[in-house]
Amino acid sequence: MSDIIINKSNYEIVVIGMGYVGLTYSLHLNTFGYSVLGIETDQKTKDAINNRVLPFYEEGIEGRLNNFVKQGLLRVESPEDFASKKSVVPKIYIVTVGTPVELNKINKTSLNKVFEFLNTNTSSGDAIVLRSTVPIGLTRNYCESINANINYCFAPERTIEGKATFELATLPQIFGSNDIISKVFFKEFFGLVSSEVFEVSKSESAELVKLTSNVYRDVTFGFSNEISLISYKNDINSKEVIDACNYKYPRCNIFSSGPVAGPCLSKDAYILSESIDQAHTISLILSSRKLNENYILDILRKLIKGVRSVSILGLSFKGTPPTNDIRDSYALTLIDFLRSESMEVSSYDPLVFDEDFKLLKLKRDNTLEDAFFRKDLIIIQNNNEIFKRMNINKLSSLMNKNSVILDLWSLHKDVEINNSKYIGI
Repeated sequence: MSDIIINKSNYEIVVIGMGYVGLTYSLHLNTFGYSVLGIETDQKTKDAINNRVLPFYEEGIEGRLNNFVKQGLLRVESPEDFASKKSVVPKIYIVTVGTPVELNKINKTSLNKVFEFLNTNTSSGDAIVLRSTVPIGLTRNYCESINANINYCFAPERTIEGKATFELATLPQIFGSNDIISKVFFKEFFGLVSSEVFEVSKSESAELVKLTSNVYRDVTFGFSNEISLISYKNDINSKEVIDACNYKYPRCNIFSSGPVAGPCLSKDAYILSESIDQAHTISLILSSRKLNENYILDILRKLIKGVRSVSILGLSFKGTPPTNDIRDSYALTLIDFLRSESMEVSSYDPLVFDEDFKLLKLKRDNTLEDAFFRKDLIIIQNNNEIFKRMNINKLSSLMNKNSVILDLWSLHKDVEINNSKYIGI
């Protein structure tokens, strides 16, 4: 096969789903001078991008969005508009829609709609790249149901929010295809836009790479969080223990404990569970996931006697690198639990949009002083540097007497507070 030159006279790149994964990958492709047509069903997201407004927080990419949209390298259309004026140029469709988990089962509604769209709009000679997180075997089943002679592959997205554009430029791009022509096609394609290409033998292998990458981190965090739970029950500082284990000891590289959440780590164990056979053994993967979901609640149940007012520091699912993404944030679990105990809950997070607070019907603390003022309980939910640098002694003086500061990341050392009790786990 000759070299692939991606332009309007050869191939048109169409990215389906312009959320975090789709938009950052589109901007990555724009960096190489390639035009991208985005497909998005959400009118607000579509309008924001076309008006050069970033629909989420990601440090350092506003300039890219502004420049590439202004240059005409990126535009976004609805599926209906695309279908009504679709060009005859062969296309590479890159699917990045979310695959949320509900009641521990993957919700394929959006993905099903995408493949209905593709079945209607793809032509022979087109190509499909699936980057959404999916169960093993889905790529083959879905793509081979397309009524056209296409090339297809699974190519996992493995970036971290807050560093997506850097990692897209530096991480090897893994992909897996199931026929010789597709293997050659995508090896050439990714070779044009990736620092390195790593090919696995089939799409199922690439799907498992994606799931394994996230579930590995979930399991290792689960170990750290169990050590944290053991430490708490024995009045031991877990961070001190983990730091001592890691200090100049090459056989330990234990993560710090903390909430494990977000749109990947909290769901991928359940997507992978479709392929877990528990007939012969108890799943380490699912045991770790359950521990990560519940260990903080086990601690909270023993702390909330007499608590009426709570502020959660950090509404987004993580603080480092910073993000405003609240999808599957552990803060949401905490809010539901605390409200079920009839507590007044507020939150401080300077990055999260007002509309997210409104959707959650959650009071916003505009400053750290507001967050601590007359509270019975403070929960430091993510590890944003703001919470590490804050003057916790001074702020605690604003709290009610006999109050508690529960630091889920043990960000502070040698804390001596007169008005409150500090607990780092």
